[in-house]
Amino acid sequence: MSESVESRFAKSDRESFERFKDIVPKNKFEWEGGIVLYDAASEQFFNIAFGAGGNLDADDIDEGFDDYIMVERYELDGTLGSAYVVTDAVDKGYVDDSTPGLREVDGGQLLLKRKEWTDGDIRRFITEALDFVGYGADKVENLYKYLVYIASDK
Repeated sequence: MSESVESRFAKSDRESFERFKDIVPKNKFEWEGGIVLYDAASEQFFNIAFGAGGNLDADDIDEGFDDYIMVERYELDGTLGSAYVVTDAVDKGYVDDSTPGLREVDGGQLLLKRKEWTDGDIRRFITEALDFVGYGADKVENLYKYLVYIASDK
């Protein structure tokens, strides 16, 4: 018997919150805000942020989606070191395509149905977001070893 979508999201919601509740601060407002994480082993950065609302099209809405999270995975491009990028991320509260020293290697928008999640606490979505950009469950053992919270948007 296959697991229902609702129970899969509920499980991901609980697991993600438990993994990150002591590492990442809660966003100020539910369903808003973003965070930057850094994987020290691979020197990759992850920007995870709730969308502003304008990217949902009619088909998304017809399928019941009412929110989304923008997720990007970046790697160093060889021009600057990770210390510079970390400092920049802390100053700005995010990383993006214009951050010197980075190039995007994966990303997109993770469509959401709010009713499938407990609340809009960004920590509930981190595991799903990391899976979305290829930093999946096989790396769970690295979460406490190498993955570091860097910043939240301001």
